[in-house]
Amino acid sequence: MKTNDKKMKKGLFFILIICSTALAFSFEGCTLFNNDKQQKNQKKKLKTPEVEKEPLTFQEEEWLAFKEEMEASLRFNWAHILQLKSRLRKNGGTKEAIIRLDSLERIHENLEYRFDHYNSKGLHNFDTFRRNYNKDMRELTKSLNHFNDK
Repeated sequence: MKTNDKKMKKGLFFILIICSTALAFSFEGCTLFNNDKQQKNQKKKLKTPEVEKEPLTFQEEEWLAFKEEMEASLRFNWAHILQLKSRLRKNGGTKEAIIRLDSLERIHENLEYRFDHYNSKGLHNFDTFRRNYNKDMRELTKSLNHFNDK
């Protein structure tokens, strides 16, 4: 009887291995099937023609170039303000220097607000906006560059 039990256990073990292998292959087939579907869907998306965008007007191109340049200037000035604040804290700047730096920070925030809330769709007054904004940005940058913490 013990031999029959051993044979039965070996048979069950063998069947278990076969079933688990078959199950593994079936799951692998499902994932392959899903991957094939995903690849076909991606190819379809690539083949669908996109709606042609109208070419940008000269003013729109100017606005995008201006926007990119001013965003970089705003980031640079903000980093400069943070650096000056850190230096003031470290060196124990005077009260006057702290007040001047706070004033420059408010000017920077005002420039950010003006820039973020400018309606780029109404480009009819873009030249005026750009001229005034550039003037104010140059003044802020000059003030930050010449900031003296004494």
